[in-house]
Amino acid sequence: MNYSIDYSFLDKCVQHNLCFAAYSLPNEQSFKVVLQKDKSPQELTSFSALNNQKGFVMFPFDHQSITESFIIQPDFILSENEQNQSSYEFVSNTRYDLIPDKSIPYSATKSEYAHQFKELKKNIAAGHIEKIVLSRMINESASKDISCSALFKLLNLEYPPSFNYLIYTPFSGIWMGATPEQLLRTDNQSATTVALAGTQVNRNIPLDQYKWDTKEIHEQKFVLNFVEKTICDFIGNNAIEKSTENIQAADSIHLKTTFKFNADTIKKQLGSFLEKLHPTPAVCGLPKAEALQIIREIESHQREYYTGFLGTLNLDNRTNLFVNLRCLKWLEKTLSLFVGGGITTDSISANEWNETNLKARTLTRLINKLK
Repeated sequence: MNYSIDYSFLDKCVQHNLCFAAYSLPNEQSFKVVLQKDKSPQELTSFSALNNQKGFVMFPFDHQSITESFIIQPDFILSENEQNQSSYEFVSNTRYDLIPDKSIPYSATKSEYAHQFKELKKNIAAGHIEKIVLSRMINESASKDISCSALFKLLNLEYPPSFNYLIYTPFSGIWMGATPEQLLRTDNQSATTVALAGTQVNRNIPLDQYKWDTKEIHEQKFVLNFVEKTICDFIGNNAIEKSTENIQAADSIHLKTTFKFNADTIKKQLGSFLEKLHPTPAVCGLPKAEALQIIREIESHQREYYTGFLGTLNLDNRTNLFVNLRCLKWLEKTLSLFVGGGITTDSISANEWNETNLKARTLTRLINKLK
């Protein structure tokens, strides 16, 4: 009998409401699966609870919200096309009851978005904040013929440089996405994080030919300075390797600075480091506490896991965590896409609205292929 771990295996996990995360790391040719036997993952009530953990973790944007942070236990760690009878039999013989989440996140109109934008610019002009990220929802109708695994397969085929994932737990429901932004990577010796900001339309020209205006450079500088200071607060004046480049993420071009440094101190204080780092100005704003409070007051939806972080923790002696961008929540009849962009003193409302539409194309283009 064929016990192969394939996309149909993922469909069965979804159908049986099993707690799992399927993912492909950037530029890897196949996906992996972390599958848990228990019905619910372990809830994480603080950043310090991440210390000495192992599995697949998912944190929301706002840790003080009602959205749970959790870790999926690695009862099975599987690779695509692997033959694994025990996991196949577990999935075939186990089914958990589920109460479907039918609440559709609120999608702001263009005029409502413009009003929110105006309020944020007032806060910037008053000196309360330097930069803030405004997000919104786009709700797409879900065809009964589209399966989760089919969309995940397209993500892997079309966006190999991204971290692509499909996850289900009773805490989160079904989420999936393709994110270009690494929050933290550690192995035996080194650690890596990035400052990612600025967005342009992909014009199919060499990456080094994209030029950035004052607004985009200003926005990326906020993120770069914050990330560098956070690293220095933990490792002191030890050497940090830093490099900046343009990268492509689906239909968008971004400005990215990569930081590489010794991992020893960070691994010993992982929870504290992530609490200091998350959410970065790339997804929240500066100063962080003030921007976070304004977002809570002004945005008309809960971000939930959008602009939170997720990924593997201490699997194969490595940690790979990513910021949850270009993502959607899969509801019974609706696919709720989350998009956003950074607002600074130079921002223009219509341009920011168009930028969110551009970012949404990462997923809507593939959804339309399957309709």
